[in-house]
Amino acid sequence: MPGTVGTNGVGGACEFITGIGSVTAADGSTISFATVGTLCNESDATSPLHYNGTYRITAGSGRFAGVAGGGSLTVTFGSTNFIKIDGTITGI
Repeated sequence: MPGTVGTNGVGGACEFITGIGSVTAADGSTISFATVGTLCNESDATSPLHYNGTYRITAGSGRFAGVAGGGSLTVTFGSTNFIKIDGTITGI
């Protein structure tokens, strides 16, 4: 995990990170985004990771060409992964 590392107070680590991603619709249209946030262990260093950050839409293709927007992004990485994306998209 690249970035600035700190402790979470219960034996794990937290790190400030940036990244990129995309979401693809069933028809192949995509929304690409940039994100910045914090990735932390739930407890100790072997526990699941949680990411809390914000995102900004950087591009769209197909039916999402020309979109803009942003919001919040929350992800839990463990034996089961969860993702929650909230925000606003304009230009659809």
